[in-house]
Amino acid sequence: MVLHRRQLLQLTGAMIAAPAITTVAWAQTYPTRPVRIVAGYPPGGLADLYARLLGQSLSERLGKPFIVENRAGAAGSLAAESVARAAPDGHTLLLTTATDAWNTAVYDNLRFDYLRDVEPIASIAHGMAVLVVNPSFPAKSIPELIAYAKSKLGFWAEGACTCRVLPAAEPVRRGERGSHAKHAAYATGGGRATSFASRRRF
Repeated sequence: MVLHRRQLLQLTGAMIAAPAITTVAWAQTYPTRPVRIVAGYPPGGLADLYARLLGQSLSERLGKPFIVENRAGAAGSLAAESVARAAPDGHTLLLTTATDAWNTAVYDNLRFDYLRDVEPIASIAHGMAVLVVNPSFPAKSIPELIAYAKSKLGFWAEGACTCRVLPAAEPVRRGERGSHAKHAAYATGGGRATSFASRRRF
């Protein structure tokens, strides 16, 4: 599936639901029961944090429980598919990340269509990819990191979603043969942060 830039941005850091009834009718009665916010990652990560903060705020404002459901797997696609197949009444919401936008371009076997099966509601956060090292790490620039990766076994500490690691790793990957840098995948952002802070070695 081909996404245009505006459509891609709509999937990035947004709240999404299955296409629902008309806005006027929806606003008069919504919500009529507890609402599920499905996050495609385990508890403890950034997506989970956003979902819980948003759920708490909406519960207080609308008077109904907004319950976070963590449905991890397949880089968020399992969560997205569950929302796409849910009843289109606005009571099942999806917290999307940049990964969901990437999935539409990377995977050709998704069993749902983002443009047809879900509807963007609101953009709730914006972020950027940065390359960081522990303060004790000897490399302080991209050239120094490349030289270090060539001389010693290194690693890329990144979550299960690879969309953020690709831009950060590209300066080392691009034409820099002989590098020993590896990608160390984590299931959650919390696990990644813990290993990073503790200077874990692979």
